[in-house]
Amino acid sequence: MKLFNVILVLIILNNFSLAQIVNFVPNDRPIYILGGCVKPPIECKIITSQSIYDSVKITAPFGGLCIFDSTHFNYRSIRECVFLVNNIEKSLSYELWGVGITMPGYQIQFPFNTQFYAYPNFYFDLKLIVKKGLSVVDSMIVLFKSDIQGDVEDFQSSMNCSLSQNYPNPFNSSTVFSYELKVKSAVKLKVYDILGRKIATLVDAEKPPGIHEVQFNNDNSHTSSGVYFYELKVGEYRIMKKMSLIR
Repeated sequence: MKLFNVILVLIILNNFSLAQIVNFVPNDRPIYILGGCVKPPIECKIITSQSIYDSVKITAPFGGLCIFDSTHFNYRSIRECVFLVNNIEKSLSYELWGVGITMPGYQIQFPFNTQFYAYPNFYFDLKLIVKKGLSVVDSMIVLFKSDIQGDVEDFQSSMNCSLSQNYPNPFNSSTVFSYELKVKSAVKLKVYDILGRKIATLVDAEKPPGIHEVQFNNDNSHTSSGVYFYELKVGEYRIMKKMSLIR
């Protein structure tokens, strides 16, 4: 069991930027809370370890958490969602907040190690705030939706940004990233290798609303064939997708 947990952590770390304090697994958005007639209770726990990472785990019974598999066009159950926090000095503390989207003004702090329920057919942001003393050092927002009703793409209307799959993919010498902003926002778009090392920063500026395209030219002769990740950060929203480089 310990070996399985070590392997799981290594797989997770391979998908992230080592420079970030907080990341989230899985990459899919939104996370669906499938209740049907019975609303499953959601539980959040902080798990610290002797490693440099802390885990803030979100779980639900009855297969209550799931993601939408766009390849097979169906829903897939997941056991848990995890905020993974780089806490090498073991000096950080955490707050978890629910912020309503379908119901503006809904905002509540979720105590850890307790259970809570989501409203049916309700979009909300789950926001992890990372503090060192009284100062906020990082935060991350993840979109959730309770109950599976309506079009799976509806959630995009509640977000201020979206990120398309790069084209072409796989690619050789260059590829294009496209993202859309609904409001003027501070934007960062970066490319990472599978070990989480930054390959390029393509955007780091404030951008107006609308559709934006950025070309990534693979001029680095030391970049080998394989899987890479590109991440769009708009405010506290982060969207990450993977792509394939073929030499």
